[in-house]
Amino acid sequence: MSKYTREIDITSEKDLAKSYLDKIAFSYQNILDNTIDTLIGNLKDKLNDLKLEQTRIYNLGSPVQVSKSTDEFWNFPTSAEVIINEMNIRDTEEELFVLFEVKIIYAFKHLEINIKRYLSTIYKDKYDLKRSKWDSLIVFLKSNKIDLKSLDDYSEINQLREANNYLKHSNEINNFPKSIPEFTGIEKLSYTELEYFYDRIKGSPQIFLTSLTSSVYSELYIFNEAKINDISTTLANRMDKPQAIILAENLIKRYE
Repeated sequence: MSKYTREIDITSEKDLAKSYLDKIAFSYQNILDNTIDTLIGNLKDKLNDLKLEQTRIYNLGSPVQVSKSTDEFWNFPTSAEVIINEMNIRDTEEELFVLFEVKIIYAFKHLEINIKRYLSTIYKDKYDLKRSKWDSLIVFLKSNKIDLKSLDDYSEINQLREANNYLKHSNEINNFPKSIPEFTGIEKLSYTELEYFYDRIKGSPQIFLTSLTSSVYSELYIFNEAKINDISTTLANRMDKPQAIILAENLIKRYE
């Protein structure tokens, strides 16, 4: 084997890791957004038309006496037209809620898939693809000297995780995730709160994933003087001098 071939073998893993890092950083794309946003736009147009129709109906209505024994009047008509219009508004708002719910759940799932795919490629057998719990991911990365909570946009991603869990499993008013400002101070969650929340964090998955992949790559493949000193100190505390010499000679031979 030539020196050139040996150098290719040694550096191939690093080069492949760098190539995959670049791919993750620049090709991350939420493929659902464009399609679902068209549906949302159509429903918003429909909702706007229904509310304009509601205003027209109410303006046409004349006061209706609530009770013959009182002087109370209800200023809205009670016709079937009103009831149908209100039902259509409610149904459209519920459809919008579901679509934004899907966007949030998919965004977190899509991020999870990409995290698992990247870590299983880089760490190979050390990373268990069945590792699905967020806490397990934090522990695994911490064992590999990566602090998940220090990554860019971690707070937004954690909010996305909590919103995902809430929408999938709870959906109760008193269980609103307290970390999400759009969900606080409201009595009932509507599509508008989901929309405001998603618009704020929709760019965070790519930022977070880019930060994660860069941190992993740096930890595994970038060796500055401080890191080399730490490694050599750790090994020196565990090896005798003859063993250290053999290790150094073997490392040098890999590049000859």
